[in-house]
Amino acid sequence: MDSKPNKPLAKSYVAHEDRWWFVSTIDRDSSSPYGVRYAETIVWEMPQGIPGERGEQVWTGDGACEGSLHEHCRIVQAIAAKGAAAFEEESSDDK
Repeated sequence: MDSKPNKPLAKSYVAHEDRWWFVSTIDRDSSSPYGVRYAETIVWEMPQGIPGERGEQVWTGDGACEGSLHEHCRIVQAIAAKGAAAFEEESSDDK
């Protein structure tokens, strides 16, 4: 099956105290042989809060149905409320 190009769904800049993060969600092909597409959300911390500069990738969502913004909205709200602690809670939920 032919792969489709990634399709941007949402981009957000999120601040908490003196730190900034960039959240991006795209629709992309999975590695499944069945040709499934899904929404992937990735978070980068931005050095000095400078738009356009991405620092370290700090979180990747598990994936959601194609076109879904649920994961994007959820992590944006968590970062705005808790900052870096949002990622610590996410990793402890996986255990």
